[in-house]
Amino acid sequence: MAKPKKETLLAGGKIYRHTFRLDEQQQMQFENMMLKAGEPNKSKFIVGRIFG
Repeated sequence: MAKPKKETLLAGGKIYRHTFRLDEQQQMQFENMMLKAGEPNKSKFIVGRIFG
């Protein structure tokens, strides 16, 4: 069995991961949204869009 990766834990102690799939058009739109927002980090961009 593979060992889990060591990750920096947040204040709450747990990290939850979510994945999703995009088609080519959605990916292009996603990349354009990131460029307009000026956020190069995908995770920070998504969390910012969801939770403000």
